[in-house]
Amino acid sequence: MNNLKSLRKEANLSIRALEEKTKISISVLNYLENGTRPFRQSHIDTLTSFFNVTSDYLLGRSDNGFIVRPQYGDEEILLTANEYTRLCEYISISIIKVGGF
Repeated sequence: MNNLKSLRKEANLSIRALEEKTKISISVLNYLENGTRPFRQSHIDTLTSFFNVTSDYLLGRSDNGFIVRPQYGDEEILLTANEYTRLCEYISISIIKVGGF
């Protein structure tokens, strides 16, 4: 099973909102989420770029898939969903402590 539905839900997006942001029709998104239609390369390109994940993660072939691009340097870091969540929580905590937001 692919990870499209979980990515959409983690981003707090309705299927209609995802349609508006990606220009992929609701019917196609429903088929993709339910696994009743294969992904076209254009869908993979659009969705991996939008969610910042690898195609293997989107398609459910890997647990490592969240891409972190450091500000400096060319290397990308792949993280599991749990690692990515912990990183985001750490960054949020750090911003609150430093910025006082």
